[in-house]
This record gives sequence, C-alpha cells and structure tokens, in this order.
Amino acid sequence: MKSLNDGKSTDASPPSGQGIVHLGNFRDHVTHDGSSGFPAEPGRYHLYVSHACPFSHRVTIVWALRGLAQTIGLSILHPRWDASDGWVFGESAMSTIDHGGSGFACLRDAYLASRPQYSGRVCVPVLWDKVRRAIVNNESLDIALMLNGEFVAHNPAPQPDLYPDHLRAEIDALNARISRFLANGVYDIAGARDQADYDRVTSQVFSILDELERNLRKGGPFLFGQAITIADILLFTPLVRFDAVYAPLFRIGRKRLADYPALTAFMERIYEIPEIAATVHFDQILAHYYDSDWSIPLQRGIVPSLPAMTWHHPKAATRTGIC
Repeated sequence: MKSLNDGKSTDASPPSGQGIVHLGNFRDHVTHDGSSGFPAEPGRYHLYVSHACPFSHRVTIVWALRGLAQTIGLSILHPRWDASDGWVFGESAMSTIDHGGSGFACLRDAYLASRPQYSGRVCVPVLWDKVRRAIVNNESLDIALMLNGEFVAHNPAPQPDLYPDHLRAEIDALNARISRFLANGVYDIAGARDQADYDRVTSQVFSILDELERNLRKGGPFLFGQAITIADILLFTPLVRFDAVYAPLFRIGRKRLADYPALTAFMERIYEIPEIAATVHFDQILAHYYDSDWSIPLQRGIVPSLPAMTWHHPKAATRTGIC
C-alpha cells in the first residue's frame, strides 16, 4: 500500500521522477504558547519515525540533540516496507509496537484516524497528537523546526539552538537548495525518465556537492561556522546514505562521497556527536532500500555516468588508434 485514495488502499504510485519525494499533507504546528491550538505540552505528542528514511532521520536527530526523550515519545516503524501495508509496527530489534497508546498496527491507521477519507501518501515522519488523536504534521522540516524551537521550556538542560535568529534567512536559503538538489535530487536520478533527464539531475546533484565541498574547505567546521545548525542535519542525512545506497542502487556515477575530502571530514565531525551517531542504523537503512517492496525499477535506456578514476585517462585510449 503506497498510498490511500479516499480512505481506500491503492498501489498506485507516480511512474517516475518528480513524484517520488513530496511535501507532507498535514501542516499544523505545535507552538510554545498554544496559539495554534496545539500547545507544546510534555507527554501530549508522539513521533512515528523510520531509521531508514532520510527525511524521518532529520527529525530523529533533532529530537535527540534537543534532549526531548522525556517530552515526546518515539516509535520506530519496521524498515522493510511492505507492499500491502506499507510502514508497519512490530516487536523486533528493528521496530517497536506502537507505544504511543494508539494501538496502531501500521502507519496507515494513523492517517485514517486523522482523516477517514484521506487521499495521498502514507509516509514518515509523523507527529501525532495523543489528545486529539490526529496527525499534527508529516512534513519533516516543519517537525524538526518545531522540536528545535517550541519545546525549549521542557528541555531538561540547555541544548544547542539549531536555527538561530541571526542565521535563519541564510539557513532557509541553503536548506531549500540541499532539499531540492541533493535530498530530493538523488531520488530524481533514480526516477529519471530517459538519459537526458538522468544527465540533467545528475549534474544538479554533483553541482551542489562540488559547491558544498568548496565552501567547507574555505570555512567550517560546519556549514555556518563553528556551531551545528539544521542545515548540517539536512546535509548529513542524504550523505550518510550516498555511498552505501544511492550510488549503487540509484545508478549514480561520477563520484562517491569518499571522493570529497572536505565533505568526508564534515561527516566524520557530525558522526562524532554521540547523540547523532546513535540515530544512524545501517542495518535498517540497507534492509529498507535493498529488501523492501517499494524499490524503484530500473529504467531501460539509461546508463550511469562513468565514475571518476584516478588511473583512467580517456584521451590515452584514443591515441592508440584502437576503436
């Protein structure tokens, strides 16, 4: 079950390209003063996340960095996405029975409880309101920013502000580009319709990686200097999956993350933060991408870009006269 149509399960999914990644359909906000109708009360909200999904991973990192374990509960969906039920709960080392008190067997149940006639994707992350028994929000960046800013009064100790006022305009601009050209861009490569489409989106992905590599060489240690921000988290989650999943499975050629020294050093710095390291579960990432029913079919007529190889010099072959 990839989505719901008027409350009914459907296997319909976008044929390719731009529909693979999409915005959430629930966009209410929790506020510290309750002005939105969703006050930031400890124990009221619950997160449904997947350790496998890069967008869900953003939320889990912020939840961990802001020390919200005692304020907002967290349940883990099983990484092996099932065609009939989609994201499911379960008692295993890779998932949890729904401990949010709802009794849901799969994430679809939360969507139907919120909107019985819901039409759209059933996706993670989900911020669930246990009082209203409804989804507040299922857009990852919205939820991450709420966790960062609206629950400050309930943090057990001072925590890093990942979205400081004086940097917000710059962070927003960079976040938009990381999301469009990298986090979403790798999926655009996977869903490319033809060789021209593949070449175009591949160039966009490597253009922003080249840019970020140059910027980190000049500055650092993080994207905006000495302190980690939400932009670093948005960059970290797709890069964690780049060499292990996206490059081989989505047929991304040219370069690996390992070919970018500054970005590799950046990843090492981020991963040295204990709270972040604890959110990285490669067993679940690999199980989801390589052993689930959702996987993106390979498109005939598309071949990947040749990877950069230090020993390979294309002009040398032409000089031999062999063709």
